[in-house]
Order: sequence, then structure tokens, then C-alpha cells
Amino acid sequence: MSYDLVVWEGPRPDSDDEACEVFADLAERYLEGDPVSGTAAITRFTEALVRRWGDLDHDAESPWATGGTGDTNGPILTVNIRHSDDRLEEVANHVAELAAQHSLVCYDPQQDRLRP
Repeated sequence: MSYDLVVWEGPRPDSDDEACEVFADLAERYLEGDPVSGTAAITRFTEALVRRWGDLDHDAESPWATGGTGDTNGPILTVNIRHSDDRLEEVANHVAELAAQHSLVCYDPQQDRLRP
């Protein structure tokens, strides 16, 4: 089981409701379609996450529920954090902070809200 955050490249929505709509559109276009390589910004973000937290494929202690950090497709990345990991909140906060540092949007689909 995982706790998922979604990170995407694009303008930050003005509200949680707008973020939900943007996420639904991006999911339909990118997550349900044929795979597309991650954008340069998403790739840099993913590399920074792996530098900080490791990669499940190479580090059993990493907080990720899937290999890498999650599923990348074009301008969107679904970050899958192990729900059972004691560092869940720390990792989720770091994902949101790092996304902001990379000028990316971080959205929590479980709570239908933008992460600061």
C-alpha cells in the first residue's frame, strides 16, 4: 500500500479545486496513455529525490513503494511512498518542498489538495 503524491510541471493552480481538475486532465492525457519520457524538469526532480532517499531498486531502506520513486510520464510524476514507512510525513513534506524548489506543483490526490 502506498501514499501517493503527484508532481507536475506547469503553472500552480489557484485553488485545490482547480488543482483537482488539472490533475484529472493530466492523468487522462499522460497516465492513461502510451508512456512518454519525463520532461527535463521532472527528471531533475526525480534524480534529486533518489539522491536524498535512495532507489527501491538499489536500496531496500528507501521509502518508495515502487522502483525508482514512482511513475513518470511526460510532465507528471506519481510519487509512491510506502504507507508503512515511519518517515511518511517527513518524506511527503520533503517531496512538496523539493517540488517547490524545482518550480513544480505538488498535489495530494488522497486529500484533494495542493501541498505547500
